[in-house]
Amino acid sequence: MTSLEERQMLRDTVAALIDKHASPGAVREAMESARGYDESLWTMLCEQVGVAALVVPEELGGADGELADAAAVLEELGRALVPTPLLGTTLAELALLAVSKDGGSLTPTPSSSSPPARPSVRWCSTATM
Repeated sequence: MTSLEERQMLRDTVAALIDKHASPGAVREAMESARGYDESLWTMLCEQVGVAALVVPEELGGADGELADAAAVLEELGRALVPTPLLGTTLAELALLAVSKDGGSLTPTPSSSSPPARPSVRWCSTATM
């Protein structure tokens, strides 16, 4: 369980990164980029704050936080209109975690010094096309 004080520290950290790296001009430029967000800011948010793993259990390499933690970060990003893949990432993680509770399995990703992978979710059906 995240305390209110810890959640406020999370908010303040994200707000400071936004203030430093997401000026209105930078936000407009990021929105117009091929990805639709600033990859360097997203990397900072992931590596320095751990936003991409807030709702992931610690045993799977996550922060073991709560949905409210992700919501706090999303509020700060929304306040400055900063586009990031955080909402989609969090929703995908929650879906995968729900599936794993229903008999599926998730395994931790081994850490390495190589560049981080860009995870994706693919729906697989047993039906043939």
